[in-house]
Amino acid sequence: MNAPSRPATRPYAQVGLAVEGTWGDARPEDVLAVLGSVRDCCLAGVEALDADAPRAITALGIPGYPNPQCPAIALAGQTALVILCVSGSYWSKLAYQFGHELGHVVANNWGETANTRPPSHWLEEALVEAFGLAGMLRMASRWSVGAPYANWTSYASSLEQYARSAIQDHASVASGAAFASDPSRWLADCIATLEPLVGLDRQAVGPLVARLVSEFEAGPEAASDLSALNLWPERSALSLAPYLDAWEASCTATGRPGRLPITLRDLLGVRS
Repeated sequence: MNAPSRPATRPYAQVGLAVEGTWGDARPEDVLAVLGSVRDCCLAGVEALDADAPRAITALGIPGYPNPQCPAIALAGQTALVILCVSGSYWSKLAYQFGHELGHVVANNWGETANTRPPSHWLEEALVEAFGLAGMLRMASRWSVGAPYANWTSYASSLEQYARSAIQDHASVASGAAFASDPSRWLADCIATLEPLVGLDRQAVGPLVARLVSEFEAGPEAASDLSALNLWPERSALSLAPYLDAWEASCTATGRPGRLPITLRDLLGVRS
């Protein structure tokens, strides 16, 4: 019997980028250079699922917008839209915002099917936050030796400081010690707070974010697993155990490594 065929793939780091909207006194071409670096550092070595991943991402700058987001808006040409709210050349903030929203895109939560349904959307928020912060650390290292422009090399330390400060803030929330002591007990104590969440809540998911950054730093496998998220009809409307089951099955069906959902299951003591 022939083995089941794998879905067609393409290098995710080749996804096209465009910028629109308002960016204060930052030049659009400089914004695009920052976003391209985030893309390259977050997605190096990751194969996109051809049918599910976007061909391009448009970043729309709206200073003063309440929060960055990946709205449920369909653009032509298999293009994802992300809204960012940075005005001026605050490259660290821009990289942080785009890294997080890029994570939602990789997690297949973009376009007209994007949604934030409970009770398990909180886990996607933790995953994409860690994904973006790991990418920022990689970006800082890359900029220290080869920034997009020679006079941007000095920004490398700012990128690293921003990311490490965010990670420390996540780790040091009130429940951080409980998570460090016993992640499964932390989950049992916090699940009633986690399940209604439809956005990032640092106080709620911070300790898990800080723990997951190392998974994304280790190599492209974690980001590859993230690209298999939400490829089932119920998406995050499943409770945690069946959500992880569906994610594992999706990794298998799409040829992803599948280690990240297993790591989370073991870490948090979740049984099928």
